[in-house]
Amino acid sequence: MKINFTLWKTELYGGNRVIFEVANGLKERDHEVTITSLGKGNEHQWFPLKVSVKYVKIPLTIEKLNYYLPKLKLYFNFDYIEPLSRAIPECDISVATFFLTAFAVNRSPRGIPFYYVQHYEPITGLRLSDPYLSRMAEETYYLPFNVITVSNWLKELLEKKFGKKPYLVLNGVNTDVFYPRGKRKSKHHKLVMSFLRGYKLRGDTDLLNAIRIVSKKRPDAEFILIGKKSKRFAPDLPVSSMSNLTDDELANLYSVSDVFVSPSWYEGFSLPPLEAMACGTPVVTTDSLGVREYAKHEYNALMVPPRTPQKLAEGILRILSDEQLAEKLSQRGIETAKKLSWDKTVDNIEKIFKNAIERG
Repeated sequence: MKINFTLWKTELYGGNRVIFEVANGLKERDHEVTITSLGKGNEHQWFPLKVSVKYVKIPLTIEKLNYYLPKLKLYFNFDYIEPLSRAIPECDISVATFFLTAFAVNRSPRGIPFYYVQHYEPITGLRLSDPYLSRMAEETYYLPFNVITVSNWLKELLEKKFGKKPYLVLNGVNTDVFYPRGKRKSKHHKLVMSFLRGYKLRGDTDLLNAIRIVSKKRPDAEFILIGKKSKRFAPDLPVSSMSNLTDDELANLYSVSDVFVSPSWYEGFSLPPLEAMACGTPVVTTDSLGVREYAKHEYNALMVPPRTPQKLAEGILRILSDEQLAEKLSQRGIETAKKLSWDKTVDNIEKIFKNAIERG
């Protein structure tokens, strides 16, 4: 099969990791796989990608400079859709991966159109306080696509609200990279790890408030936040900031952490808690919907309601003070991660694509 994935950009994001893992897996099965994306030409190098990427370069005019400045909304400029659509190569399967790429794939005459839905994209507009973007994202679910989605809550939403019949394909975790690499032994110094994403819906404020609570009760706790501007958001807190980690570095950090915290309000699936589990790190997570595919409260993680920093803090404190609980969550997390592999994900995707071609 000739398969093309159309991306809006190829930088380091969880959604891109999913596409790259699937693309690599399909190529290893002798399919001809390509990626078409906006970009300058090397943004994907954070990942060991084995497929070719065709970049559609945007002219550096004054009004389009914002494409390279992530804070500014012109990143969502609709002028990019048409050149991206024209760049899609001849293929059997053409996969949209984001709401703006859905418009590009829909305009292209090449390939059977698929929409790989990893989140409820109208949330993107809400994040930017832009109802127009939310409405445009919602419109893509009415386009005539075959739909693949990564969690039951997304599948049920698309069925009930838009009348779709999505295929459910769960994500995986690469246990050749994410595995236990030696745990911390100190009883006098605890390490708590999380990501600071930079916007409200990911629970950043809740996380920082939880850290304030925990740090008062556990002065022996150190917090490492992954994100370029983590320290700036928490100048009064005992946090260290890290960014641009390789997968090996990330796996090492998971492995030496006593707790991993996921504070998000909504997640399509959420890879980091699963990666942490694979590394044997006890997890405290909000019930952000997507994590329900693998996280079970008191079994392999502690789950708390979103937007409750006090309960988030209580979960962290429980694990830090209860070695038996920490060990139970660690071992069951490892067992859970082993059941979710990218090979299974690619198996399902391959079957779906083959069936679509057979149906014509």
